[in-house]
Amino acid sequence: MTPKAGSGDGVLSSPAAVYQTILFPSETKDYVVKRGKFGLGLFAARDIQKGEVVFENSLEYCYADVVDGDDILFVNCRNRSKTENEDTQDTAGIPSRIPSTRDMLLRTHGVEYLEPDETGKTAGIVCSMLEVPGMLMNHSCDPCVINPEGWGSDAEDVAARDIKKGEELTFDYITFEDESGVDFDCACGADSCRGPVRLFEDLPEKEQKRLMPFINDVLRAQLEFKAERGLPLDDSEEPTFPPRIDSGVPRLVFSGPSCAEAKVAVRQDEKGEFGLYALKDFRRGNAVYEFWRQPWPLVDSDKRPEPFDMVFAAPMEEGDPPEGTVVRVDPINYGAETRSPISQFSGWDLVATHDSNPNMEYDDDDEGDSNWSTTYATREIKTGEKLTVDYNCR
Repeated sequence: MTPKAGSGDGVLSSPAAVYQTILFPSETKDYVVKRGKFGLGLFAARDIQKGEVVFENSLEYCYADVVDGDDILFVNCRNRSKTENEDTQDTAGIPSRIPSTRDMLLRTHGVEYLEPDETGKTAGIVCSMLEVPGMLMNHSCDPCVINPEGWGSDAEDVAARDIKKGEELTFDYITFEDESGVDFDCACGADSCRGPVRLFEDLPEKEQKRLMPFINDVLRAQLEFKAERGLPLDDSEEPTFPPRIDSGVPRLVFSGPSCAEAKVAVRQDEKGEFGLYALKDFRRGNAVYEFWRQPWPLVDSDKRPEPFDMVFAAPMEEGDPPEGTVVRVDPINYGAETRSPISQFSGWDLVATHDSNPNMEYDDDDEGDSNWSTTYATREIKTGEKLTVDYNCR
């Protein structure tokens, strides 16, 4: 969660064992989430050449075993002092969260794929998953994004042609539809627009041949069975959901120090331990960085703070760790308590190292915002020096 956006949207109140939350970065170096002519969608944040992987540096993972009550939260990675301009996206109409339900996965945003059938009696077991960020790509009959090995496979999504920065990222829904078809009138505006979207097998033979390399593995197996060249699918009435793909705790995505224009870096030492390091010299009394402070983002039904994985979003400037860097944060080790007592979360500030003789100290923000805090140098700090605080004074 970025500092200024930490006003409470990310606070959850359901047991971690039941509640799974994915924070969807609304802006990475690959894409931005905006509203276009087809509603919410993904737009290229950079020029992408034909054949290049589209989401190479974005957090793309499956959201499986979806239950009602799960959430997808959108996170804004903008600097505190930036205003709306050409370097930041228009956030109008972007919700803070959308519910992730089984119905949504099965009817609108889900992708079917095959798990191997160990009995060998079927072509595979039909499963459902949700791809992030691909779930927000809209349809086009002339898409700019394809999957060379078929939707639902392990292959990466690549550019079907050169894509310009700001262009909407789209793919062809008909390449992964199931046998019931996709029933809507297409208005993508492409010269090759089909109008009403039809079944893949209803397309002209020439069009089927062109699209065949890109179709979903479930659709391919269906076509093979109908042509009497393959086994039937195991597609029982109850949809199959694989076990949740997580590390045992929820994953929450946060931006790095540059979101607060801090001249510090998140790095790992030779032991693999994370810490904060100065990117410039600081004199005694200098403000080192400021950060947003809020109640712990995840609590159970008894208001107990729960551990989670803090996943870093796309780096914006020097000092931010590589996108996808994971730090396990446990309130026992990281969460300072207020007089209430309420465990406090302060994002990347939490990785500052404890020292009984620290080179930094905390003070309240002087702008009158009680959720902002500032660290000050207690002595001279040199570039590259590890930043330390006294945890007892948090």
